[in-house]
Formats: sequence, structure tokens, C-alpha cells
Amino acid sequence: MNNKKVFSFHMFLQTLKQTRLAGFIMMAVITLISVVPIISSLSYIKEYKQVNNVGGISGNYFLVLVFIIVVPVISLIVWSFLNKRSGSDFYHSIPYTRLCIYLSKTAAILTWIAGILVVSYVSQAVLFMANRQYFNVDYATMFRMYLSIFICSLLCMAIINVSISITGNILSNICVTGLIMFLPRFIALMVTELTVFHGETYMISNSGVGLLDSSNNMIFGWVFSVFDIYNSPSGIADMVLSLTSNLYTLVLALIY
Repeated sequence: MNNKKVFSFHMFLQTLKQTRLAGFIMMAVITLISVVPIISSLSYIKEYKQVNNVGGISGNYFLVLVFIIVVPVISLIVWSFLNKRSGSDFYHSIPYTRLCIYLSKTAAILTWIAGILVVSYVSQAVLFMANRQYFNVDYATMFRMYLSIFICSLLCMAIINVSISITGNILSNICVTGLIMFLPRFIALMVTELTVFHGETYMISNSGVGLLDSSNNMIFGWVFSVFDIYNSPSGIADMVLSLTSNLYTLVLALIY
């Protein structure tokens, strides 16, 4: 009975089965994207007998697809019953508390996210180790890149969960998710840009003071990078490796 009150392993497994098609497709795509560049570069590296330094961040920008595409797709599939009156009524009539349903299904989403990232990381690591004479890899930095993507995915999933719980169809799910994710930070950004202290701009560009620093929210930081507000790859690297940015994004995810 306690299992039904807090967490249902049966519901967790059923949710994994429900999303297995999308999950395995996403896993295959992300893994292919992660290993194909390494394989294609091997012929060139072997021909010229060069040693390629791999930092672990710039070559893994594709991982943003995890929280941009993978997380929304799997989350929408998992919570799709809330957008249907019959499905919603059924799930509220079964002998599981709302907390149990939330925790069990959220655990399934997190399992797919973690699984996809682990398979991608291990695939890259195996390739690099098998050809270690050609690659000098910073595995610690690469791991931190994957960890930061997991934290971003956690925040994205949390916001989507909130938006789905207060809306009734896919379009409103997406719109409310965008509002929750970006509106508060855009308001803070506008305030910092327009704030003048003794005739001088108090904050500029992506810099800020304390919690108002836009790079603290890593999802927003990645959006900045798309619009080239970070003028060099070092801006992204600093954000990914920043303990403040990772903790801020993690705490924000836990709050949601």
C-alpha cells in the first residue's frame, strides 16, 4: 500500500514501456550523432598521424538536442492522458495518489534521459579509448558537459510537467512551457539593461550581478549562444564548467 502512496514500480515500468519506441529512437539518433564525427575524423587523423586534443565541450554541442527535442517529446507522451478527458478521469480514479503518479512517471522520464546520455557518453569514451593513440581526451570535462546537459534536461522536464498540469492541449502545453521557461529571465534581462545607476548602465549584455547573471540559467545561456551573444566558445565552456550555473539551474529545476 505504501508503494501506491509514494511510488509505484509497476507504473514506472509501464511508463517505460509506453515510451520505449520514442526512447530507443532518440537514443539511437543521439548516439549516432555522437560517434559519427569521431569515426569520420579517424581516417584523416590516421593518414596524417596527428594527435587530436578533445576538450569534451565544443564537440558535444549537439547534446542540446536532448533538452530541446528528447525531453519535450518523451514528456508529452508520458503526460498525454492529461490532455484527454477520458484518460484524465481514468488516471484520477485508479488507487494511486497524485504524488505517486507524478513520481513514478517522472522517474521514467529521467530514466530515459539518463540512459540516452550514458549510452552516448560510453560510446564516445569507448571509441576514444580504442584509438587513444590518436586522441588526447579530457574525460572529466566531457563528463561535466554531459552532467550540465542532464541538469538542463531536468529543468526542462520540470517546467513541462508544470505546464501540462495547468493546460489542456498540446499547443497550450508548448506555449505555457515557453512562457515559464523564458519570460522571467527576459524580464530580468530587460530590467538589468534599462537600469541606470548614476547615469551609467548598471548591467550590460549577458553579464549581471549575482542571481541576475543570465548565464546562471544554463538553458537561457544556450539560447544566448544561438543568437551569438556569447562571442566565443569560451563563453559556453565557462557556463558549462561553472559550479554556480549548474547549482542555480539544478535548484530551479527542484523548485519547479
